Amino acid sequence: MTQPPAQHARRKPPSGWRRGAKTLAIALTVAVVAAVAVGGFYAWSLTERLQEAAVPLKDAPAQPPALSTYDQPFSLLVVGTDECDDEVKQAFGARCSDPGNEGSRNDVNMLLHVSTNPRRVTVVSFPRDLQIPIPACTGTDGSEFEGASKAPINSAYEDGGLSCVADTVSQLSGQSIPFAAKVSFGNVVNITDAIGGVEVCIGGEGIDDPDAGIDWPPGPRVVTGYDALAFLRTRHGIGDGSDLARIGNQQQYLSRLVNKLRSDEVLSNPATLISLANTAVNNITPSESLADPIRIAQLAYTLKDVPFDDIT
Repeated sequence: MTQPPAQHARRKPPSGWRRGAKTLAIALTVAVVAAVAVGGFYAWSLTERLQEAAVPLKDAPAQPPALSTYDQPFSLLVVGTDECDDEVKQAFGARCSDPGNEGSRNDVNMLLHVSTNPRRVTVVSFPRDLQIPIPACTGTDGSEFEGASKAPINSAYEDGGLSCVADTVSQLSGQSIPFAAKVSFGNVVNITDAIGGVEVCIGGEGIDDPDAGIDWPPGPRVVTGYDALAFLRTRHGIGDGSDLARIGNQQQYLSRLVNKLRSDEVLSNPATLISLANTAVNNITPSESLADPIRIAQLAYTLKDVPFDDIT
């Protein structure tokens, strides 16, 4: 007797829900893989760009960077230069138009020290006209500076770049400096704009400084762009008109900037963080010890829980 040919049971076509779930799972997998790849490339790109401009320091840390707290006290030098960037040429006036004013000076010198047990942050500013010994330095171009027994501290950058400023401040303060970074005033404008401005408090009777082009009443004020630059550079419209009065503004700006960077407004906004990372890399000349995203993350992780009241 002839048997009928075997037949396979028909499978029910997958439901729309299952097809959708499968498609979603594939899409999510692709997205995760792409995000990891893009994130890895982005971190590599940041590292490459940081290292292009990085300079060596004598007191660079021996321990490698890690995704954990930095377990030792450390100092970080922040240097601000008066370079004639395209962003600020117009605001600088004669500083950038007079051929006799060539060169770049380290007009802002802030030494940030982070202690342990308890963890506290203290920032000390050195007036730009402070007359001190400048040690022998080697510039990034290989040029040699033999040193000076007495000179303004703001001549050190022109003598030998960021590493020379670090050596000078280290010799003056007795502190080793494993980390340092240089920004120009134009760089500060770009960084301020990347986070949507910084709120500062205008004290006393306000600021009236025709040289800086500002006339501001007392009270809180969000500064961006040229206003941020004017706030950092104004001297004649505040206090006794000296560099010490200007340092008060610079320290206030730095503390408010740190507070803004630690806020949810910045930390919870991926677009702002990416913009800030790009801006920072393009506008900061770091020491080689800082030219590593993992090291930067380590120092940030170390500082994240320091109460604002313990930042002096």
